[in-house]
This record gives sequence, structure tokens and C-alpha cells, in this order.
Amino acid sequence: MRTNQREEAYQLAKPYPRIVAADDKDVAFVVQAKPDCPTKASFSACTIALVQDGDMTFRVDAAAPTGVNAIGTAGVIDTSAAAYDTVGELVDYLNIGPYRAYIHAALRADDCATLLAKTAASCIGDNGLAFYSDTSASGTRTVCFSGEHFENNGKGGHKKDLDDAVENMIASININLNMSDNGTLTLYSGKQGVTETVIHGPVTLTDATAFEKNIDGLVGSFYKAAKRGERLILRCANDATEMGTITKFHTMGMSVVTSCKRIEDGSFLP
Repeated sequence: MRTNQREEAYQLAKPYPRIVAADDKDVAFVVQAKPDCPTKASFSACTIALVQDGDMTFRVDAAAPTGVNAIGTAGVIDTSAAAYDTVGELVDYLNIGPYRAYIHAALRADDCATLLAKTAASCIGDNGLAFYSDTSASGTRTVCFSGEHFENNGKGGHKKDLDDAVENMIASININLNMSDNGTLTLYSGKQGVTETVIHGPVTLTDATAFEKNIDGLVGSFYKAAKRGERLILRCANDATEMGTITKFHTMGMSVVTSCKRIEDGSFLP
């Protein structure tokens, strides 16, 4: 990579916020029916539903998928079964069939029992279908800086952090959580398909006390970057019954596409 190319990528990069304002808003992972599936032209609807710590059910035109669209057992994956009971295992399985998926703010080791239930919803939209973490079950609040996304609105494709040498980073943190006890804040670097690594922390989050880093926006004051091609995850954790309410959860970061193939602004999530 040319030095001036990387400098240009940083000049073009757009800082964007990741804000948590309520429970159950952490995007764990995203799923989409593959746009090049051989029989996609033959169906008009494709949905997925999830029972918490139970069945993930796929339906094509309201029927169990068959043939090249087949997945699970008659379109059902038991997310409590040993082969699929972590987010990493589930997403890996989805990626070998007629669907594709990527992890966003979840960690591969997260138990699928912490995923929020979902009524049947379409997974053939431009950016796919998002599945969320259940705050009360996980005892966590998590945001992610990443340029990875599905894009089929005339531009097409699966944009990957690894393929485009994206450098994801966090620049500022302003968090205040009302917990019944102290918690922790940890930053992870996450490559799709591989267990995430800790790049900062864990550091103590004091109950009902502001945790602030670089809120005045000074360049160089606080910048933490994931490994090139990997997403950056910020996770606040506590006991499941102690996550409490949010006074403030504001973060700011960037996804620098050093290949200069695109510009990311964090607006891609479904």
C-alpha cells in the first residue's frame, strides 16, 4: 500500500457515532438470503423468526425451504443445540448454505440464549436482517465500529473489512450507566470467523459515574484501533440483573478504508 494512499483514506474517512439509548438495541449479527441463490428469482418472500434460546425458523414463500434453499431441519435450527448455541457457531453454519451472515457487535463466544426473540421478518432487504442482543439476558451493552455490510441496492455485494483493509477505530467515549454495582469496559478486535482479542481493558466502570475519553475531540488524545481488516467492539459488562439504565452512552469512531475503494459513514445497518 502506498503511503499517500493510506493518508488519502484517512482524509476521506468520516467520523460517526455509535449511541446506545435503550435496551435491546445492540446489533449482534446480520443475515441475508444470498442474492445469487439459484432459485431466488422463483420466490417473493423469505423470512426468519427466532425463539429465544430455541428455534430459528426459515420460511420461503411461507413454506419450509427445500432444494438449494434448504437449511437446518425443514428450515429450523435449534439455537440451544450444542452445534449452534454460540453466535460464532450459528453464523458459521449460516455461511455455508443459501444465506450469508456476519457478526457485528456480538462476540463469537456469546451464548445464543442472549439473543432477542424476533417475529418472522424478511431477510431479502438491501442490507439484510439484524438480530439483537437481549440486554437483560446478556448483562452487556455493546457497540461496534466496522465497515462490513451487505449492499444490494444497485451497487451490489458484501463489503468486507478484511478485503478492503479497513482500519476501524474508536476516538471518544462518554458513558454513564446506572448499575447496582461496578462493571467493566473492554475493547476487542474481531476478525470474522476467529475468536476476538482484547486490545484495551478491561477497565472498571464505576456505578452511576461518567467514564470519559477524549470528549473534546482532540486528535491523538485517545484513539484505539482494531487490527487492520477487523471490527472494533466496545463492550460494557455486568451481572445480568445489574446493567441498569443509561444516563449516557455516546461513542465516536471511524472506519478508514485504506484500499480507497469506498467511504464508510456507519449508516449501513438494517
